[in-house]
Amino acid sequence: MELTTSPSPNGSSSYITRSDAQLTMSKRLVQQLEKAKEEHARKVTNIEQEIECPRCHDVMTLHSEFDRLGYFCEECDFSLYLYH
Repeated sequence: MELTTSPSPNGSSSYITRSDAQLTMSKRLVQQLEKAKEEHARKVTNIEQEIECPRCHDVMTLHSEFDRLGYFCEECDFSLYLYH
């Protein structure tokens, strides 16, 4: 564990440990990741569950295949994949 000095407002130096600094940085990173997850979840919830098929005008339903998200029309077997 390494000690580093940090100036305080009253002019004296106080000691903080490197692990304390790393803990503070880790907490900030966790907060940023949680914020990014919330933003992503908000985007995903705005996706319609059903849309009109551009080919046959029947209903296409939302589905996922491993790493792809898209819509599928059972009437004409048309698939429409979403990319971002």
